[in-house]
Amino acid sequence: MQRFFNIFVLIFTGMLVSSCTVSNAVNKNNSDTLTFADITNNININSAKIKSFEGDGSIDFDSPENSNSASINIRRDALHDSIYARISGVFGITGAMVTLNPENFIFYNVQSSYVVKGESSRKNISTILKINLSYEELRNIICAAFVFDSAFKTDNINSNDVSYILTGNKAGISQKYYIDSKYKYVTKFISYDKSGSIAYEIEYNDYRLTEGIYFPMDVLFNVPSKKESIKLSYSSVNLNPEGLKFYFKIANNAEVYNWK
Repeated sequence: MQRFFNIFVLIFTGMLVSSCTVSNAVNKNNSDTLTFADITNNININSAKIKSFEGDGSIDFDSPENSNSASINIRRDALHDSIYARISGVFGITGAMVTLNPENFIFYNVQSSYVVKGESSRKNISTILKINLSYEELRNIICAAFVFDSAFKTDNINSNDVSYILTGNKAGISQKYYIDSKYKYVTKFISYDKSGSIAYEIEYNDYRLTEGIYFPMDVLFNVPSKKESIKLSYSSVNLNPEGLKFYFKIANNAEVYNWK
């Protein structure tokens, strides 16, 4: 269980697209040529609608060493651009909590009674998560709120029977997006390391339409090189709740580590 809580934070703090053409536009029916903007516009609009959310569900972790599961509560506050997650084990006992914003993070291992605080730099988050992620990437993974802008440099737009496939890079990191050709939401995201191997990949399934917003109820996070996977299954999601609060109380005897 201890290893599960440590690795589970991968998805927050540690927990979010066969080709037919190779060009910057894709022709689906010989009459309509779709551009990068055509494909990503709906994604940007849908992402912009998700101001905040609270989700409850379960987490399943699998690796060559062990498998485990736990209950989770995730909250995203857009007003303060912050994320909160509470991971609970048997009988609802809290095992770990984490809160992050663009400036700093706090990770509280309740079971082992220690706290890690520091800046939300890519270096610190990557050290906690054991994978190369920025706060922005982590935030987008959790709520599937991808935003395509000028920072994403498109190399190719391909397609198959069910998806558009965008390849490119952002801040020097190679990425690939699979986008549902009918509803225009991200169904799979792949991030590559410098060697060209898959650093991690995320599948988004069981999208539900609630109040005009598409949101995935199942998220599968996979690290192929380590044969580790984490499946997040929401049982309930409240989109754009009012008065969203984070509950984060640290025991007085908890050991605190401060990272720069």
